[in-house]
Amino acid sequence: MMTDSDIALVARAVEGDEGAFQGLMEAHKDMVYSMAYRILGNAEDAQDAFQETFVSAFRNLKKFRGDSKFSTWLYRIALNRSRDILSSRRRRPQHESIHEEGFDHAAADSTDAGTDVQEALSTLPPDYRTAITLRCIMGYTYDEAADMMGIPAGTVKTYVFRGKDELRKVLSPGAAIT
Repeated sequence: MMTDSDIALVARAVEGDEGAFQGLMEAHKDMVYSMAYRILGNAEDAQDAFQETFVSAFRNLKKFRGDSKFSTWLYRIALNRSRDILSSRRRRPQHESIHEEGFDHAAADSTDAGTDVQEALSTLPPDYRTAITLRCIMGYTYDEAADMMGIPAGTVKTYVFRGKDELRKVLSPGAAIT
């Protein structure tokens, strides 16, 4: 299931080769950060999830059994870290204001379609947002997304369908959601 390069890097990393783990990080860093950013909606939280993902992966690499691709295992960790951050965000009081010093009002007034979609995604329940991010934005199959989320593929399909319906309500009528 894993690529030959991932198999070799995991084996070497388990033996303590820091360069091998660095290679795994390099191979997957962009996708981990992208997933975290899409789920969390801001760079600071995405960076936290990114760092926590690789710390957790490093600590638990010996537990990786190879039953799935290394990327699936790693993205599942990233998904769990992102969910943890979402949960903690709901528990902590929100004191941020758009009137804080350093806020770029001009940039906030000039939104593009990508920003609108990201803002609309942030209004969805976390499971819908995750399913749409994995399936529609990142291009994983329903089965791959289900494996990462730890739920049946049919549930992912339901979350994607309902999430798209919610997005249609939030976005302008002319926005295409595929």
